[in-house]
Amino acid sequence: MVAKKGSEAFSPIADDSVLELSLMVSRQQFDLLEQRAHAEGMSVAQFLRRLVHESISQESVKSSD
Repeated sequence: MVAKKGSEAFSPIADDSVLELSLMVSRQQFDLLEQRAHAEGMSVAQFLRRLVHESISQESVKSSD
């Protein structure tokens, strides 16, 4: 994986490969995220992937209305 500079345009990848995401959150936000993920029986990474998937799915439904 090659990191892109912030000024480079995003080009969607057509395959289903895995990309690394750097995410900065406060310690308090992470602690709450970890608690919520644990309550759902998931790791933080699994929980974040689910949230992203749900968010994208909701956007797709809104766009098609």
